[in-house]
Amino acid sequence: VQTILITEPFILEGTKNYEAGKQYLAVNDQLQPYRLTNFYFGYGGIVDVFRNDSKDWFWSFYQKQMNENGVTGWWGDLGEPENHPADAKHQLRDKGFQRLFGADEIHNLYGHEWTKMLYEKFATHYPKRRLFSLNRAGFAGTQRYGILPWSGDISRSWSGYQAQLPVMLGAAMSGLPYYHSDAGGFAGGDNDAELYVRWLQMAAFSPIFRPHGTALYEADKQAFSYPSEPSLQPAPYNAYAKKVVLQRYQYLPYTYNLSYLHATKAQPLMSPLYHYFENDTTAQRIEDA
Repeated sequence: VQTILITEPFILEGTKNYEAGKQYLAVNDQLQPYRLTNFYFGYGGIVDVFRNDSKDWFWSFYQKQMNENGVTGWWGDLGEPENHPADAKHQLRDKGFQRLFGADEIHNLYGHEWTKMLYEKFATHYPKRRLFSLNRAGFAGTQRYGILPWSGDISRSWSGYQAQLPVMLGAAMSGLPYYHSDAGGFAGGDNDAELYVRWLQMAAFSPIFRPHGTALYEADKQAFSYPSEPSLQPAPYNAYAKKVVLQRYQYLPYTYNLSYLHATKAQPLMSPLYHYFENDTTAQRIEDA
């Protein structure tokens, strides 16, 4: 069993981390820390991942957890960034630019720069270890930094499930081989055990097998927080889910082989029919196989 922690690029005001790191945050026009006023848990700021000194400070938290608590992987969340007002400014002087860049100018690059930072720092400090890095945000070229992206906070519904396969196949053909989804769906919908098992079955043949969903019911009775763990599904669906999990483990040698082919020959782990039958017009029109 390995431990993976969730991490986000936001820092809350009134905390020790904010006081220690406020000089590493995005700024306003007066070069003061930009204040996020509509953040989930209060006021705060966002780390400026485009600055080398900010990266060093941000990385120190990752390194501490790995060295002291045995953490082996990271789940980067909200890296679009999800809360990124247009008047927030970033400093790209380490990339040769002297002016401030508005959030809208570099918004799509934020997740890419964050993933790149993790990859490069990890490779420097732990050269004999393999990084596990989940992040739902990236850009062209992010795949070279070992990202394991997923399709975000998707609907817990049959339509949400149906949309995943075309998305994953398209991402695979775009150079993101480990694209996957929150198996079972993330939020909303009904507590449909059959949907959960069907989604799990599809996920067993995905690059990453990872059930995940909201767990907010105690805070919000309208959150429809249903369990995402296979063992917590009602009978007989928990037995069906267990069978899928065991099958996934049986396929691991095959999955490792596909990973090797990707690393050495750029072969996608998941491939649409037209990848194998490129001149077949029927295959070209099929989006979910």
